[in-house]
Amino acid sequence: MDEDGTVAAADAGLRVLLGYPGANATDLTVDGDTVNLAPDLRDAGDDWLFYWNVSIESDENRIVTVSFPEKVVGPWGPAVSQDCAQWSWLGADATVDRTAFRYEFGPGERTFFAFSLPYVRQDFERFWSAVDSQGQIERSTLTTTERGRTVPVLRIGDPGSDTHAVITCRHHACESPASLVLEGILSKLADRPPKSWCAHVVPFVDLDGVQRGDQGKQRLPHDHNRDYAESNGVTDEIDPLYSTTSAIKRYVRSLGGTIPLGLDLHSPFKWGSPHDRVFFAGAPAGATDADRRFARVLDDESDDRANSLCFRVAGGFAEPGGRGGGTTFTGFLDRQGATVSRALEVPYFGTQENQTTPERCWGLGSAVGQAVERFIDDETND
Repeated sequence: MDEDGTVAAADAGLRVLLGYPGANATDLTVDGDTVNLAPDLRDAGDDWLFYWNVSIESDENRIVTVSFPEKVVGPWGPAVSQDCAQWSWLGADATVDRTAFRYEFGPGERTFFAFSLPYVRQDFERFWSAVDSQGQIERSTLTTTERGRTVPVLRIGDPGSDTHAVITCRHHACESPASLVLEGILSKLADRPPKSWCAHVVPFVDLDGVQRGDQGKQRLPHDHNRDYAESNGVTDEIDPLYSTTSAIKRYVRSLGGTIPLGLDLHSPFKWGSPHDRVFFAGAPAGATDADRRFARVLDDESDDRANSLCFRVAGGFAEPGGRGGGTTFTGFLDRQGATVSRALEVPYFGTQENQTTPERCWGLGSAVGQAVERFIDDETND
């Protein structure tokens, strides 16, 4: 949804508003001082997912309880914002349990709440306005989405090089912490652009889903990260369903040269082990020597930053969701000969000692950016 101010439910001076970028809720009712709602699954089929994002406005001072039919309130409470731009955690003290939280409104106050830290196109544009003046990142249009939105692609480094890193984000619309990590990666690479290789970055693969507040994952008939199949038992040439994935395939194939590293940034299931830590998707037994080399470099860089989500080689590869085979972006990069092609999972909440916050996501992104530089330099100088 894109138009702000849609009143989805109201009662006695208490209103729930949707319609702004990233908003998501269904089954909305307002009963006295209680708001009831559920995540809107939309086209996610029979799979239960957990993303929600609402705005609530109260005419008077009151304590409001927001209640859900399922456990979709995180350990630090919901993400909260007064302006839909600066987000933080409401706090564990605000939670009733994992199905409800409370918030005290002032008179005339409108506040935004979400499952985790949201990130939409407007957030990226604020980031871009800060880094564009440095002149180190080249931006162009990759394609146009099914709903007419322009999808940016970014380049940092030497575009004429035959050595490339390819980084994507938001194949699954709801996985927003990954975008904060991407900001850290871009900032680090822009500080000292590579001279002998080029990084190519697609910040939003499912841009329509991000702006509409879709779950994105498990979208029917298949989601964006299952749109990279190239053959089956019937045909040797399968056309992608989505314009962005089709454009990514054309773009990567046009690069030529070598791809020492490809990363696809995600967030995993809502919480629980291993979903509360940073990890590469895929069973440990499937990790190649090159995968483990990059993981060791990332461990070293992550350990060197005090305010960063931590990545550890021990537990750094985990099976949930796997690599999805050849239908995924990383599977496609494998077929293009990438040395390392991995999905990096960023937790929605983290742990008590290693909480997911904007600052820690930026710190992890800085570590990833430095690790990418070190790894590619090592691989190309051997």
